[in-house]
Amino acid sequence: MSRQTFASFTLALAAMGAATLSFGAGSTGVQATVETPSTPAQPPAEAASRGPIVARVNGVPIYKIDFDSALQNFIKSQGVAGSLTDDQTQQLHQIVLDGLIGSELLYQKAKSIPIEVSSTEVEQTVAQARASMGDEAFESELHRRQMSEKDLLNLIKQNLTVQRMIQDVIVSRVDVSEQEIEQFYNEHQADMKKPERVEASHILVKSSTADSDVQKAEARRKIQEAEKRAQSGEDFASLARQYSDDGTASNGGRLGEIQRGQTVPTFEEAAFKLHEGEVSGVVESPYGFHIIKVTKRENGASATLQEAHDTIAQFLKQKKAQDAIEDMVQSLRADAKVELL
Repeated sequence: MSRQTFASFTLALAAMGAATLSFGAGSTGVQATVETPSTPAQPPAEAASRGPIVARVNGVPIYKIDFDSALQNFIKSQGVAGSLTDDQTQQLHQIVLDGLIGSELLYQKAKSIPIEVSSTEVEQTVAQARASMGDEAFESELHRRQMSEKDLLNLIKQNLTVQRMIQDVIVSRVDVSEQEIEQFYNEHQADMKKPERVEASHILVKSSTADSDVQKAEARRKIQEAEKRAQSGEDFASLARQYSDDGTASNGGRLGEIQRGQTVPTFEEAAFKLHEGEVSGVVESPYGFHIIKVTKRENGASATLQEAHDTIAQFLKQKKAQDAIEDMVQSLRADAKVELL
């Protein structure tokens, strides 16, 4: 299991928790990449109420039903499709179980600090989840998870407590220097290239291969009339409202920003040849006949350090937070009693 995979998974557990399945536990501002459940802290004596146990963390059970839900969520979040080999299945199971164990260890650490979450905050979170889902769906999810509402309150409290600890103890203390940002920028120049793009509007007169010769001739006459008026300097947006058969007509034909590869070849070729403010001749595509106006263009070029600064800073801060969470979990696990059942 790679450091990045483990860190992303554990960060997601800590930041979102089991409630993200359907109950929703809020957000700390830490970007989570997977949504998976952790386990509500309960004494071993209550284990039978929620079925089989797959592990214990300092005596606290992790239930198979939560593991199964976590596994399905993780598989979905990773876009895993089709059948898996035995080795892949085993690796996924290990990642999920380690993440659940890590989440429980973080909660136990948070309680020892202590990090406090009020009962009012917990109850409000549950109430919001119930209102969002509706009573029937809410109760159905509790039943599916073999949870009482008390279990859910404990679970939400755990999630919120861990979120607060991560924010207060880790994220708020992460610092990214200007030197680190500049170094990252210099080392990843190839990743800083901005795609070539244009901001365009068009007028479309629809025509297809199924049209009769008369229909095609009328469509061509209509687009040529619109082109003549556009080339003479008439307002393009007004002409689009008058002539265009496209859904963008009411918005003056505005298409917004287009990058290469996002539209049909004939349209793309014509659009990317135009300078700002220039109007094309008639362009034929499988949709019919177009006139295109480019209002803005950006040639492909590397982003400057100033342009990339905030994005790099955010990325580095998140990575440092992930690494710090993993380090904390590994340290806690080294001193913990973890039983795999």
